[in-house]
Amino acid sequence: MKSFFRWTVPLILLACNSVSATPEGYQVLFKNNMSSKLSEADMRTIFSALGYSITTDGTGLTDDECGQVSFETRLIDLNHDHIPEVVVISGNPCTSGNTGGSINLFIKAPDGKYHGHLGFPANDFVELKTSNKGFPDLLFGGPGLCHGVWHWSGNKYEYKCNWEDTP
Repeated sequence: MKSFFRWTVPLILLACNSVSATPEGYQVLFKNNMSSKLSEADMRTIFSALGYSITTDGTGLTDDECGQVSFETRLIDLNHDHIPEVVVISGNPCTSGNTGGSINLFIKAPDGKYHGHLGFPANDFVELKTSNKGFPDLLFGGPGLCHGVWHWSGNKYEYKCNWEDTP
C-alpha cells in the first residue's frame, strides 16, 4: 500500500499542475503586455465594451454573428497627459464591410473610467496638426477617395469634414 501512495499521488499532482488555464478575453485583446500601463479593471471594461468573445482555442476573438475577427490594440497618448488612450482596430468584412476593420477609441474620463468613442469602419488614422482642447484632429483611412476628419469637442470626437485624396 505504501508504494501506491508514494508513486500515484505525485503523478496525480503533476497531471493537475500541467493543465493550463484558458486566457480571458481581455488577456487576448491586450496580449502585448500592456498590463503595466492599464489596470485589469480597465482592460476588462474595454474588452466588454467591444462585445467580442474569445475563440474556442483561446488565441483570438470572435463576433457572435460574424465569426473570428482580426484585431490590433495600441496604447497612445493623444493629449499628452501621460494617461494612455486605447485604440482597437478590429473586425472582418462582415462587421466592417470593404474596409475590413472598425476603429474604437477609449479615453479615460474624469470619472476614472475608460469610455468608448468612434466605432466605425476605418483601417487606421493619422493625427493632424490641428487640435482642440489638447486632442488632435484625426483623419481616418479606408477604401475610397474621401476620408473623414474628426474633431475633439471637449468630451467626445465629432465629425468635422471630409478630406479628399483626389478632387
